This record gives sequence, structure tokens and C-alpha cells, in this order.
Amino acid sequence: MPLFCRASSYLLLLALAFITSSCQTDTTAIPIPRGEKIFRVKCSSCHILPHPKYYSLDTILEQIEHHKLVKKIKLTAEEEEELILYLQKTFSQK
Repeated sequence: MPLFCRASSYLLLLALAFITSSCQTDTTAIPIPRGEKIFRVKCSSCHILPHPKYYSLDTILEQIEHHKLVKKIKLTAEEEEELILYLQKTFSQK
């Protein structure tokens, strides 16, 4: 390989190494609230999060009870509490 090509290749590699080393990315993940995780696992396969503008929190809580009774959706007491807290927080941000 000619000297010029080798020198160009080294300069290109050096430039790429510099660029990639100077790119700092924040790898810290934003924690997802437990209630949101529960919604994603237990509810979101069939439902999107209802928009507070169109649905009341009471309606959503009634739907959760309906799903528990009729559709036999399993929620532990802790999961239900976390889910309700998450929905309350979401619906309070109208």
C-alpha cells in the first residue's frame, strides 16, 4: 500500500477514535414508576393509557374492578395499590 494511503488511513482512524471518545452519552436510565410497569405488563397488551381529558379516574377504576371480576385479571394487593397510585398521579395532571 502506498505511503499516502497508509497515512490517510491512520489519520481517518485517529479522527474516528477522537470523535467517538469525545461523544459522551448518559447511560443512566430514567426509572419507570412501579405502577407504570404494572400497567405495561397487566394492561397495555390490550389497552392504551386512557387520556384524562376523555375518561375519569372513577371510570378507569371501575374498569379495573370489572376486569378483575369478569376477565379474571390477577393483581396482588400491592400491584393494585401501585397501579391506582400511578393512575391517580397520571389523572391529576389534566
